[in-house]
Amino acid sequence: MALLARLAVLSLALACATAGDVFASSSNVHRLFNMERGLSSQIKDFIGEQRHLLSALEGLASEIERQRPPPSDLQLAPGEAFSAIKRVKESFEKLGSLMKQYHGAKFHEYLQAMNASSPDRSDLEGAAASLLRLQRTYEQPVEQLFPRGSAEEYFLVGKKAYMQADFVSAIEWLSAALTQLERANSTAASEMSMRTQILDYLAFCAYRTDNLEAAAKYSAALLELDPSNSRVSDNLIYYRKAAASRAAPKAKVTRNYTEDNLLKHDDDEMADFRALCRGEPMYVPPTPLVCELVTYNNPALLLQPARIERMHWGNEELSVLRDFATVKECEQLIEIGRNRLQRAVAYTGDGFAPVNFRISTVAWLPEDTDELVARLNRRINRWTNLDLEHAEQLQVSNYGIGGHYEPHYDHHGDPRRAGPTGDRLSTFMLYLSNVEAGGSTAFPRLGAAVTPSRGDAAWWFNLHEDGESNQETLHGACPVLRGSKWVANKWIHEKGNVDYM
Repeated sequence: MALLARLAVLSLALACATAGDVFASSSNVHRLFNMERGLSSQIKDFIGEQRHLLSALEGLASEIERQRPPPSDLQLAPGEAFSAIKRVKESFEKLGSLMKQYHGAKFHEYLQAMNASSPDRSDLEGAAASLLRLQRTYEQPVEQLFPRGSAEEYFLVGKKAYMQADFVSAIEWLSAALTQLERANSTAASEMSMRTQILDYLAFCAYRTDNLEAAAKYSAALLELDPSNSRVSDNLIYYRKAAASRAAPKAKVTRNYTEDNLLKHDDDEMADFRALCRGEPMYVPPTPLVCELVTYNNPALLLQPARIERMHWGNEELSVLRDFATVKECEQLIEIGRNRLQRAVAYTGDGFAPVNFRISTVAWLPEDTDELVARLNRRINRWTNLDLEHAEQLQVSNYGIGGHYEPHYDHHGDPRRAGPTGDRLSTFMLYLSNVEAGGSTAFPRLGAAVTPSRGDAAWWFNLHEDGESNQETLHGACPVLRGSKWVANKWIHEKGNVDYM
């Protein structure tokens, strides 16, 4: 009975996190730490009930218990998130193998209940891709981005970089993996096999970055471990001859940003986007920007006017509404949305589907979800002076490790998709959490970025006064480097707001 009760609690906690989507939300990843503890408890119950003192299970339980979760997803580091996904995935795989040898009906029941929400291979792949995105965006070395990672973890990320044809990044992760193995100085068969594989990957990556000398060095080291490998022997001869006969200077090879630009924006524009994400200043206003106390002659704002800070002088009127919501309201809205989160989707031409250029989870909140939702909608109406009758539902969103949204437009720019309520005239984005590092909203064509600050809201107009698309509103969500990013979006449509057009 106790087992079923615990199953019910764990299943409810992870009801919205299905395998393959866990990595997309820091909230889901943080729950894995509790999942690990539940797993340890079930292992011990199973051992007690079955009276099988299985050393393998006890060792696995002890390994899980050594993990120390951060206090909340707001302090979640990308390396911790990656390790949690990997550990929980492999723990369930090891248990599944053991259960084929030792039958326990109740324990099988637990595993089946948890299987749908435990991380799978696609979560691990997604987490590795997120680490690479963070590295390319924020230009951080492996040791800073993922300190205390294991050789196997670094190797997995290095292989992902190799598959993305980002050979510069692959070399950094593979080199870190090799360094870890050399420090351990183990002669275990599994680690010697990993060393052989790493050297093979490193040799080819060095060749692809035109570092023939390094390619030869890695190949020679590989042949010491595997002298009968004729392919590597032939490669070594080729690398040495090519290096000796090189006429032109070594080519300068940079990181491959293709996987971070799936929407195929201009390369210079994406470089500006990454610079803004790193906090590099770009926009120089022609005259000083201003902060205003605004009432719109609305009696409800006379005693507490809207505090609006201009971020740019352009037609899109990019602004930040300071202290729009209280800390308590932000925390409450997060909890309302947390158990409703689902993987975010985007329109791809054939309908809506999860996409790699948008990694996050979302929850749509109708006005009657909670009194707080209705209260915030009324406040948005007052602070923007826009009619919300035809606006979309409030959307709460949470970004996981490396969670991001490539530069995009919020409006459709196509009357056929806009519908009877018109296009998205304006975007209101309320930041529900502070983000320890990363997570800004960057506008590469404006050269401006808004840093998340709990309770503040970014606000801008997507359309010109004539209803035409404002191409300057191209914006993206910078990858979350550390912590957790929670926002609430409100998209306000044209209908009912003719006075603003």
